[in-house]
Amino acid sequence: MTRNGTVNAGQQDFTAPHPISKWGWGTFGANGIDAALWSGPVTYFFSRTQYIRVTRGDSDFGTIDAGYPQPLSNWGFPEGFGIKGIKGALYSGAVCYFFDRPSYIRVHRGIEGAGYVDPGYPRLIKDVWR
Repeated sequence: MTRNGTVNAGQQDFTAPHPISKWGWGTFGANGIDAALWSGPVTYFFSRTQYIRVTRGDSDFGTIDAGYPQPLSNWGFPEGFGIKGIKGALYSGAVCYFFDRPSYIRVHRGIEGAGYVDPGYPRLIKDVWR
């Protein structure tokens, strides 16, 4: 936090939780955000069966990129995976992990675009991470 009490992008404000509505995203996320995925200059936010891509500024929350929100189905997840939304996302370089209750998938991707789901996924979380 700066001396005058403002919060810059990338800084945590410890004063209190703030509603998503303060971010200026319209109705997206009004019922909560299920997952977020940082990916270099952009961050993806997932809410139920939709997602947005946000390009963050140096001193603000960022803006939703043109053409968003879009349907989660654009990511090309395996049939049935994420049908009601995803419950978590983890960025790990060129590999990302997406979680949907008992299952997860591993996705190879670049900075832009959905990428591709690695063969053999989805897998059950309980069979791998105990």
